[in-house]
Amino acid sequence: MTNLNHFLSVIIMLPRISKEDATIVAIPDAVRCWTGERVYTHFTVNPNTNEVSGIRYPTEAVKVWSKELLNASFKVNSGKPGNAVIDEATDSESFWRFNSEVSLQNVLMFLHLVQDSSYDDYIRILIDTRKKYDNQFAFDGKTLSGNDLRGKGEMRWQGEGLLNQLDTQVFVRLAKVYYEKSGILANRQWIENVVKPAFYEAYSKELAENTVRFLKISDFAEEIISTKNFDVSGWPVSNRVADQFVQILFTHIQMVISRFSIFFK
Repeated sequence: MTNLNHFLSVIIMLPRISKEDATIVAIPDAVRCWTGERVYTHFTVNPNTNEVSGIRYPTEAVKVWSKELLNASFKVNSGKPGNAVIDEATDSESFWRFNSEVSLQNVLMFLHLVQDSSYDDYIRILIDTRKKYDNQFAFDGKTLSGNDLRGKGEMRWQGEGLLNQLDTQVFVRLAKVYYEKSGILANRQWIENVVKPAFYEAYSKELAENTVRFLKISDFAEEIISTKNFDVSGWPVSNRVADQFVQILFTHIQMVISRFSIFFK
């Protein structure tokens, strides 16, 4: 799930949260510029041992985080069977085994993992990943390679690999909800004028620069959002299927909001 989808779904569900606070939800992806392995930051499960990897995040404000600070953090790598385009599942609750302090910063990072767990399930319903370590996947009756999923193969959807296109589809449908609630179009102008400045304000300079370069949408998404169309039927899945996932995502976000309501009054 892209950081734009993490961010946009949060500000839809928490309209009173500051944009700077909302950027914290992107941290588990953002800090991979320093930590590298996803297993740490996303608390992934090794399916062979059922052991969970993880990291104890710094308690200092994100604004002062650095590569040295993250590298000095306690980490556990429980390994994984091999390398594949679609990684192992996230165990969001394991976050609290490594990070005991209940703060807004930690809750928002935990929320990232909850969002990712929802998206993990969505992707695995759509894509057969049982042979992923053989670089074989199945979608809509078609056999795909990892390159097809990443947009480096022959099979593409609107010029993108399947995974990017599914992310784009979710973003467009989230943008529709956001426009209906706020009257604001989540297009490239919004990303440049609202989203990126919030990341620069909340993050250290190095972390912000390594994060905002990934905050971009395709030409197709820009056109559909800017013209207030929002119709993604005929893409990898229907509007109905994408909207069902968006509603599941909102439900899981609301569960976190309710669980930690002290921070969201």
